[in-house]
Amino acid sequence: MALERVDFGGLLPGRGKAKVVEQKRQGEHAVTVRINKRRMASIAAAADVVRHIPAEGEAFHGLMTGYYDLMHLLIALLARLASPCLHLRISTLCLSARNVQELATLLDTDAVRTASLLVSGFFRRQEKEIFAELLLEMNTRNAPIGAAPCHAKIITLHLEDGRKFTLEGSANLRTNRSIEQFTLIHHAGLHDHYAAWIDDMVGKHRITDMSQASTASPGDPGDEDDGAEETGEEASE
Repeated sequence: MALERVDFGGLLPGRGKAKVVEQKRQGEHAVTVRINKRRMASIAAAADVVRHIPAEGEAFHGLMTGYYDLMHLLIALLARLASPCLHLRISTLCLSARNVQELATLLDTDAVRTASLLVSGFFRRQEKEIFAELLLEMNTRNAPIGAAPCHAKIITLHLEDGRKFTLEGSANLRTNRSIEQFTLIHHAGLHDHYAAWIDDMVGKHRITDMSQASTASPGDPGDEDDGAEETGEEASE
């Protein structure tokens, strides 16, 4: 089924509105509506978790119930922070096709001005269709992608108002219906540390087209099992 571009309904702090892609096959609209309603309910649940934003030097610890994914949490957090993100950096083992469209929407609405993404080599090889879509969408928006033997789940946010946050924990961007933990840290030094690391990894393992994606990038042989225990996550949702 063709995916509909996600519309966050004015939830985010950027300028502009996401353009919705029309469904091409008759009868798919009802399915899409049900999916979108469920996603918005999940975002609302995630927003309830991030009601408290830590002050500078503080950290907030939380648990995710498994009914929403880390991308939901990120969308809810951006709305709560109420300032566009100048640079969003993400390290995740994997993500879903829906997450790809959500990332594109964040960039298209100026909620996020630029993004960098680090994924695992396992995801690159096992989810070729999603990875191809990710490359297409992010290349169009000048958002670099790297694929490496990496299991770290880290997100850094540098906001337009000067604040810097790090979001880290056990969850990948996409859902696996499991309970996960996260920590949101408001600390410029920690942000800069992880941001520099993600930039370095993306630079070393950058992929710009699918011909590169079909082979191991330099320095990542032996990552065949770097995500094997998490293959039960939902790739398309």
